[in-house]
Amino acid sequence: MDRHKVANIISRCRRQKGVQQEVLCRGICSNANYSRIESGDAEIPLVMVQAFLERLGVDPGQLEQLLEGEDYSFYRKRRDIEKALQDGLDAQAGKLLDAYEGAVGEDRLEIQYVKYCRAQVAHLHMRQDASLNPGERERLARDAGQLLQEAESLTIPQRRRGMLLSRTELGILLVETEGIGLDEMQYIQDFVRRYYNREWKEEYLPQVQLKYAGLLAEEGEYDRALAEIRQGLAAVTSGKSYRCCADLHFLAAQVAGRMNGKVPGKKEQKEQAWECWQAYRLYDMNRNPRAEEVKDYMKTAGLAGLVGFP
Repeated sequence: MDRHKVANIISRCRRQKGVQQEVLCRGICSNANYSRIESGDAEIPLVMVQAFLERLGVDPGQLEQLLEGEDYSFYRKRRDIEKALQDGLDAQAGKLLDAYEGAVGEDRLEIQYVKYCRAQVAHLHMRQDASLNPGERERLARDAGQLLQEAESLTIPQRRRGMLLSRTELGILLVETEGIGLDEMQYIQDFVRRYYNREWKEEYLPQVQLKYAGLLAEEGEYDRALAEIRQGLAAVTSGKSYRCCADLHFLAAQVAGRMNGKVPGKKEQKEQAWECWQAYRLYDMNRNPRAEEVKDYMKTAGLAGLVGFP
């Protein structure tokens, strides 16, 4: 990998986005080391190049033609892992991660990536294996949560407004359940809209809106939560973002059922039932155990008969 060409790409993108050096490299390396990298006086690992470009909303795929040897091999291995996760192949992704982890050494960005991917494997396993008992699910959830906290601490020891996020870092924060508040989610939403390219917006905005809407609902901001859910569904245009459609529909039904502090009228119940039915169909199509959760919710809320649900 030609470090001078790579340095020029990073520097040009940083200047175009108006980002200061110390903001871009925060949590990854010192400002002094970054200055040496950008001037072409220091070697830079591929994983660090990817992190810098992703923080700027630039697809590192444009570097593929500059890669050779070991760099290209690692690049392709990461793509294979991400493809297995995207396709819901938890066992395959786990095997690929085993091989990848054994080859990358002790670079903390690589360690962060592996921890994040292993947490995704655990969540996939929980969603897809209906035979897991409650104890096994609790253990997997606990292990995944620990992995995410460890991964976050490697490059985001302190969350703050103005932070830039690689896709790995953003993914960690979207899955994390501890301590992320409304202000942080508002910033993350603004960051994705401002920095990420169109393809990444289509992938991540529905997930951001889902998380944001959930936090609003917890605060009793039901109208705002539904508005965020609608925006999330409107942003769903591709296979990657399609995965959280069911979650958005189910959350919409739950939020609508809690609005105004009174029993929903017939019209509102039909809208709830439609949202539940959409969620159930999508969960069931993907063999997601949450389909049973939707069924139970519909029966408890008296919604099943409104859509001919068995």
